[in-house]
Amino acid sequence: MRHKPDKTSKDGLGITLQYRERGGMAYDFGLSLRVRVFERVCAEDQGDWRVEARTSDAPGVPVITGWGATRADALKDATRMWHAAALGQGLPAIDWDVVTRALSTVRAI
Repeated sequence: MRHKPDKTSKDGLGITLQYRERGGMAYDFGLSLRVRVFERVCAEDQGDWRVEARTSDAPGVPVITGWGATRADALKDATRMWHAAALGQGLPAIDWDVVTRALSTVRAI
């Protein structure tokens, strides 16, 4: 089931679409960001939760992955990884505080 929340920040960044995906949930923030949240799949995973962040689903687009004991920890790790990779991979500046608040509002973290 798809749901379109109307939670956006003053700069327009907010969840425009959320939906279930195989093994997790996906949250689209307009044209600039897609965030996916997954539970641990196998014992070799680096944490109990995985968050993936990307600008689109197009082939070759960098996927930034964060791991953590909680969904919030995995998002914090993905945020840190995004900042570390931003310049080298040409990632846009994202207000991760807005992303965190929006995901908290829909109980994603």
